[in-house]
Amino acid sequence: MVRCARRPEHNGDNNEWLLDDWRLAAGLEQPVRPEAAALIGASDLDPAEVEVLRRNPILRLDALEMMKSGVAKRIQAALRPRANEAQAWYMHIDLDVGGPEENPGNLTPAPHWPPRQHIIDAARAAAQTVPVKVASLAVYNPAGDANGRGVRFGLDMAMAIVEGVAG
Repeated sequence: MVRCARRPEHNGDNNEWLLDDWRLAAGLEQPVRPEAAALIGASDLDPAEVEVLRRNPILRLDALEMMKSGVAKRIQAALRPRANEAQAWYMHIDLDVGGPEENPGNLTPAPHWPPRQHIIDAARAAAQTVPVKVASLAVYNPAGDANGRGVRFGLDMAMAIVEGVAG
């Protein structure tokens, strides 16, 4: 659900993310510390991503773990100790986490998808727990969404973030 918008490459010498051109284009003088990052709802990581997560203290809660009840409380408990690791958090949600029923026509469906309400609750809980200042939604194909279910899912996700930020 929440994942890096860039391909992670790891510099084993100093434990920092590479791709300085992206970092500088975003106006970040200092790289984001891995303690101020979370990957929530992922189910299709490639080997390079798994390795970066193994080597860095990035919070990780996979899609399979989000299928269990109580996901909002678990996310808040996991994020609360990290909330002050950054003054501002960026929340990026790939809507394919909802699977083909919630986001039809998606060209990159995730192999595992939690229940719709669990995903919405997770986004709201994360936005309540860390100081989200910027959010984005991605992975939506309007051409494959004949009945508008995917756009409704995206709007519900956006509203959950707004509700979480508003408290």
